[in-house]
Amino acid sequence: MATYGGCFPLSTDCPPHQDGKDDNDGEKEETDLAEALEEAVKALGYDDDDASRAKLAELLGAAVEGQASFPEDLSARVARQTGMTTGAVGKALKRQAKPMLMAVTQAIDFQKQARTFL
Repeated sequence: MATYGGCFPLSTDCPPHQDGKDDNDGEKEETDLAEALEEAVKALGYDDDDASRAKLAELLGAAVEGQASFPEDLSARVARQTGMTTGAVGKALKRQAKPMLMAVTQAIDFQKQARTFL
C-alpha cells in the first residue's frame, strides 16, 4: 500500500489475472504505478494543503463519474515516471481514481478533525 504525502493511502489491490501469467508482474506494475502516482501528487502540489487536496478531490470526482478524464498533469507525469504509454496510464489510473478519491476525502476529513481538537 502506498501513501500520498504521508496523509492518505492508496490501495494497490487488484483482481487476480485469469490469463495464466505470473501475477507478480501485475503487482509490480501496480506498485510502480502507485509509487509514481504518489510522487506526482506531491510534486504537482496536490497534497500541499486542504485547498489543493479539495481541488484534487474535485478532479478525481469528475473522473470517477465519467464527466472528465484523469487530470492530465498527473497522467503525463505518471507516464514519464513509469515508462507506460499514455493509453495504458489512462486505463490504470481509471482503476485507481475511486480508491484515490476516497483516500483524499479521508485526508481532508482527518485534517479538519485535527484542527478542531487544537
